Amino acid sequence: GGVTYDTHAATVTVTVTEDGATGTLSASVSYDNSLATTEGDRGETGAAAFTNTYSADNTAFSLDGTKNVDVADGFTYTLNNGSFYFDITPLDGAPAAATPVGNTGSTQAGGSNDWTSNITLMDNLTFRLSDLEGAASRDFTYIITEQSASRPGVGYDTSAYRVVITVTDNGEGKLSVTNTAIDKGTWDAASSTFTPAEGGSAADTVVFTNTYAPGSITTAPLEITKTLTGADLGDGDYSFTISIVS
Repeated sequence: GGVTYDTHAATVTVTVTEDGATGTLSASVSYDNSLATTEGDRGETGAAAFTNTYSADNTAFSLDGTKNVDVADGFTYTLNNGSFYFDITPLDGAPAAATPVGNTGSTQAGGSNDWTSNITLMDNLTFRLSDLEGAASRDFTYIITEQSASRPGVGYDTSAYRVVITVTDNGEGKLSVTNTAIDKGTWDAASSTFTPAEGGSAADTVVFTNTYAPGSITTAPLEITKTLTGADLGDGDYSFTISIVS
């Protein structure tokens, strides 16, 4: 599988000449490759030239991740689809993936204020035989990070994930993804440096967890007036309690 054979016919002409003076025969050979499939073969005059070709079917790879938002007790939050975006950066000539991608399918965790949603990080990312650059197997590396913003009360996940996808040609016309390795760490875009997390960086999935916890609120001074009818009102006669309702 994978090989296309050159089926053209090359004409080989052998010319035999007798030397009457010596009584010997000699032979000369000429080659006609005018029907060859490649320009180089058609120009070949010293041999019968045939060129076969090898091709392999493309292979595709998909990867999903998870976006979580941990909401502080006593507060409410709604995780909308497309609220957070993620960059997929190819390294060392790896095929480009669609980027950025947003979160989808947001749902609230049962019995809590927390939220979760899906991230379609790679959707049928295609690898071709030419991507292997003549090798039987090649690793393709991607860095996945979350885009930060300045939403009040939201803490962003600064983790980075390195995803290494191994694509292999089986030599019979078929490419396949034979291994995927995910590591968690940090990414310095300025120097293009990935640093694995201390204490073990191997990860099973890509998970970004944000937090939501509104900060303190400063209000203007509150003044209350107490009026007593029918008697004199002395300092300290009454005290008041202020409670937060909502």
